[in-house]
Amino acid sequence: MTPTVACIGHQELRDMVIELRTDVKHIDGKISNLVEIAKTNSNRINTLETINDQAVGEARGVRNSAAFTSVVISVVVSVVAIAVSVVFR
Repeated sequence: MTPTVACIGHQELRDMVIELRTDVKHIDGKISNLVEIAKTNSNRINTLETINDQAVGEARGVRNSAAFTSVVISVVVSVVAIAVSVVFR
């Protein structure tokens, strides 16, 4: 093997390493970008889940209040009906 062949081989290897390093930097940048996007999406999902949970809680509260009010009104109407029927007998 002559020294020029070895030098050409070393030069090609050096060029390949430089190209690989550039590719790895590019891939690392893309991965970092994807990680940031995933974090942002995760925060958005958490916010939406929190809003949904609050809405469900409020709906349940309104439903429970309506049911309780309905029962109370029904009892009051029954008591008044009984009282009226006793008074006007």
